[in-house]
Amino acid sequence: MADLQTLAAIELVRPFQTTELWHAIQLVWALPDDAPPERIDGQPEVARAASTVSIAYETMGYMVYARLVPLSSFDELAGGAVRVCWRRLRPWTEHVRQTSGSPNAGEWFQWLAERLAESPAKGKLAGAHIAHRKWRP
Repeated sequence: MADLQTLAAIELVRPFQTTELWHAIQLVWALPDDAPPERIDGQPEVARAASTVSIAYETMGYMVYARLVPLSSFDELAGGAVRVCWRRLRPWTEHVRQTSGSPNAGEWFQWLAERLAESPAKGKLAGAHIAHRKWRP
């Protein structure tokens, strides 16, 4: 049975697991790694998707930083999506920082992606379906 901290983490992340966010993630995943900012900004639906993903992961990044959600629990639940989205949106985020004059744009999204890269949860490198295949109830 999951401990209370894990259950609380799942409840905190649940509001972000919406159809809108998953649609946005699919649009971002369709981009190449290090997608050029003009490619994103040149397509209004993709630009909205990039903003939606960035805002969601900003909030989640801060929740992990504030220790409301354990990094390992978050990683098990949504770490793979963050990793892929950050690889696609890194140049766009840097572009937003430059054009907006705000060094804070995407700061917690980047922070979260970097922490996930430093300390991947078991199963994130090969996939949970492989790492946990011997799990039994």
